[in-house]
Amino acid sequence: MTGTKSKRNLVALIFIVALAIGGFLIFASQYNPNGLMPGDVYSQGLDVDRNEHTAGVTLLTVYGQEVINSPSLLRSAELNPREPRAYIAVIQPAQAFINGTGLLSEHGEDLSVLRETLSWSVMQAKDDLNNTAKKSLTYEYDGRKQELRISSQSFPISDGNRFIVLLDSTWKATVYRVDRDYETIPVSEEQRKMLHGFFEP
Repeated sequence: MTGTKSKRNLVALIFIVALAIGGFLIFASQYNPNGLMPGDVYSQGLDVDRNEHTAGVTLLTVYGQEVINSPSLLRSAELNPREPRAYIAVIQPAQAFINGTGLLSEHGEDLSVLRETLSWSVMQAKDDLNNTAKKSLTYEYDGRKQELRISSQSFPISDGNRFIVLLDSTWKATVYRVDRDYETIPVSEEQRKMLHGFFEP
């Protein structure tokens, strides 16, 4: 009788241990899509290189770097080198009188979302410093979704990562994908040469 009870207890113990291991594995696998251990944090650190040109073009290259911050190892492990994720050329209205530019950069809590607001101080007439208006453009790059967001539109990077944002006379933005629309975008020859050098180095 004692032997039978011991066997039952052993079976029950094995069952409980199996449930515990199974539950832990399920939790660990669902913690995030990268299969990290609980407590580890995945992020795609993002930063941007910017170049302003006198031809009314701002060139933006978004870079990403996948990182695991692991408390158990007390270190940050870089999974991939810093690589370009998206190329964005912002073209100002042709007749805009720009007095100054500004930039505000923000990140999400895990650095996987970059949000930037480009701003311009625009004179109503040439050299009229007393009569200016502020114009701005905000874009987001989501490193997890690999997606660019501009003017309430979303653009998966899997469909192409090169973009031209054309601002009209009212500073309304139209987004073009370079692979599809490049030859039809209404820009000057000087701007087209600059864009060609940016997108086809």
